[in-house]
Amino acid sequence: MVNGEKGKWLLWAGVILSVTAVSVLAGIMAGVFDPRPVGPLQTELTDLPVLNVPQGEEQIIWLETPLPKEAYSVQLTAVSVTGATDTGFGLVLGNETNLWGTAVSPLGYVTIWQRKNNHTITQLPWQTWPHIRLANAPNEIWVDVRPDEITVRINREFLWQGSAEHISGKIGLTGMGLGETAVIQFTTLKLYTAPPKS
Repeated sequence: MVNGEKGKWLLWAGVILSVTAVSVLAGIMAGVFDPRPVGPLQTELTDLPVLNVPQGEEQIIWLETPLPKEAYSVQLTAVSVTGATDTGFGLVLGNETNLWGTAVSPLGYVTIWQRKNNHTITQLPWQTWPHIRLANAPNEIWVDVRPDEITVRINREFLWQGSAEHISGKIGLTGMGLGETAVIQFTTLKLYTAPPKS
């Protein structure tokens, strides 16, 4: 009788475990556990500039899109089209003297920096990151800005989180010529904004 009760218990435990595993797998496949922007989509830009970045230069193109006063998410997709792969390209938020920037390299590197009163503070020095797509594959930089906090994801994978004052100003596109001249195509930019607090 004890073995019969134990067998029923094991059978039910197996059924419950199987149902749980299938539910979790279905949730993963459906994107239930994927990160979400801070709010609804406000702006989507696809007619973005191509950047020709000579060796040793850093360029920033400031877009006319102002950053919101509420929490927001910015997603930028870009690709190194031709030229040196020893280059960096990415997203900056703020203005010329005070900004936060994130850049990736088609060689598999990433960096995060802050410029405060024209003084650069490296938050994450250039280092390899396994989720960067190499060569001419597109990469997505996703930055969430919440009160007192900034979160950075590369290709939807969590990279870094830190304390930050709310970043105001504009959205900028940046390119850095670390090797020979490179051509960078910025393909899509999306801005999501949290609903205003009442």
